Formats: sequence, C-alpha cells, structure tokens
Amino acid sequence: MVPIKMETTSLSKFAIVDQITTSLKCSELAIGDIVIKDGYTVVEVHNKHASMALKSLNANDITATIIES
Repeated sequence: MVPIKMETTSLSKFAIVDQITTSLKCSELAIGDIVIKDGYTVVEVHNKHASMALKSLNANDITATIIES
C-alpha cells in the first residue's frame, strides 16, 4: 500500500473511498487505512492504483502527494 497525504479534512472516509473507487473504477479492496488528522488526511492505496488515484484527487481540486518514507 502507498500512503497518500490529502491536504483536506472536509471529506468523510466514505466520501474518500467513493471518490477514488468511482474515478478509478476499482474495488474498495484497493483502499487501505484512512487516517484523518488535524490538518490533513492519509489514505493508503494499493500500489497498482496509487499514481492514478493521485492524479484523480489532484484533478478534483484535492491537493494530494505520496508520502515517501
């Protein structure tokens, strides 16, 4: 799983999953843990879908970046 940092806390966990699965036409199993912090949200996405999820989120005015450890 690839952690993606989203610069928003206004979306619910359901809305995040719906946004990604709808835009990528993938299964909910491609989404891992979602952690909503004070100023940002971290969502884990399967390696196969991470780059497309990042592009989709950014295209929908949600600033998102991959967290590199």
